[in-house]
Amino acid sequence: MSVGSWLRNGVRGLAGSSAGMDSTWRTTQARLANTADALVDPRQRYAVLRAYFYQNGLYESLARSLYESGLWNRSVKALRNPAFRIVSAYPDHLWPGDLPDALPIQTENERIIPAIHQVWQWSNWASKKQVMARWLPLLGDTFLKVVRPADRPRVWFELVDPATVADFETDERGNLTWVRIEVPQARKVGPTTQPYTHVEIWSKAEQTYSRWEVRTANVQALADTDLGPPVEVRTFAEMGIPGFVPIVHAKFLDIGEPRGLGAFLLQLDKIDAINADATRLAQLLYRHNQAVWAMHGIGNDALGRPMPPPRIGGDGSAATDATLLWRENQIIELPGTAQLTPLVPNLHYEAHRLVNNDGIADLERDCPEMAYWRISEQGGDLSGRALRFMLAPFIKRVLEARGNAEDALARADAMALTIGKGLPGFDVGSYDDGSLEHTFQAREVIPLSEQEGAAAAQLLADASVKKMQAGWSQAQVFRDAGLSEEQIALVMAEKAAVDVIPLQGQ
Repeated sequence: MSVGSWLRNGVRGLAGSSAGMDSTWRTTQARLANTADALVDPRQRYAVLRAYFYQNGLYESLARSLYESGLWNRSVKALRNPAFRIVSAYPDHLWPGDLPDALPIQTENERIIPAIHQVWQWSNWASKKQVMARWLPLLGDTFLKVVRPADRPRVWFELVDPATVADFETDERGNLTWVRIEVPQARKVGPTTQPYTHVEIWSKAEQTYSRWEVRTANVQALADTDLGPPVEVRTFAEMGIPGFVPIVHAKFLDIGEPRGLGAFLLQLDKIDAINADATRLAQLLYRHNQAVWAMHGIGNDALGRPMPPPRIGGDGSAATDATLLWRENQIIELPGTAQLTPLVPNLHYEAHRLVNNDGIADLERDCPEMAYWRISEQGGDLSGRALRFMLAPFIKRVLEARGNAEDALARADAMALTIGKGLPGFDVGSYDDGSLEHTFQAREVIPLSEQEGAAAAQLLADASVKKMQAGWSQAQVFRDAGLSEEQIALVMAEKAAVDVIPLQGQ
């Protein structure tokens, strides 16, 4: 579906009748951005957010929709739309790099690590994790579904577009207990293409997975009982699922609502105002900052009357002049009694530009991702420490999103290992007894340079020496540095092995 179709559907669904509505652009956009309205059908909200991300034709499509709905809107261009940059800051900072280094696993049961890496490989997670890193800040939500097909000895993740998740329910811990997914599809039937909607419902209470292929146009309006007989029904036991819905939900910003908030959802009004100001400035520049001429006569005739301007021909040329080209320059020849006067108004373009920049600076306080791009474009030899200080709000936001995303990924990993039980290397524990639990090591959002890393290591070494001089044991020093008990035992064992190796010649 095109961006224009998304927007038209979103506007019609949220705006409804034009009666009693303010016809201004910002009021309509406020309704589109309003969380309470969008919760009725958040898929309309996703359509609007995607349109801001894609940018091209954003306001033209929405203006046409408002016109069709009986609302009037002035022309606005997406000249200063930061949505793409805001979202694009996350693939480089959420979990960048190659697997498995991009997601170093921490667990007490290290037998699960090779199996998790195998699931990632089957899932093409090296590529899909970057898609999730864009969807999460853009839409505010991502869903991961664990799949084990009956005809292949594999298990993997599928990213589920949040716009296809019609509804869901969760337990007190946030685990999904019921999910309804609606995916528009089409298939060839002879020479024609037949559209239909793939509907699937996962129910923990009934321990079933049900699937429909519905040809009704408005599937969203149909209750579960109105979908008709399903084309497939399978129990969780048949699918090797021990009682849970194999789908996890991650939110970018969790405010306690069923759906998450995207990185710029609450700033749509500000973005619109900035684009409107930038559009107006561009119109002034193009309209007034170009050669607009007035032709008038010079002097008086024999009776003392002012000379009229030369007569203009029907084709727009002066009847008494000629236009010459000399070295790429136009020279207009006029009668001796005519004169051209430029009509360029003395407008304060710089003041208008400063107003626009003030709006962008205010938006940056709400969307710290913009500061990352601003500082990156300024260049300069800034250290990692200086960058972390200047980008502290952005780093905090990345860490919050990373925590939400990695918690969902860890739950999906555990589900995949459970569903894949019986595959080679997958008998490593149980979802119920907690042996599949794991986290991911903390990583710097803005890493230190090699020189800064060496300096930090030297400071840590000096601090360790002082602690040992104060009576700390080596194990206490390692524990204070954040090493696990298993890591401490391994280091101590390696140190003991080195101590007993005799020196050459002894």
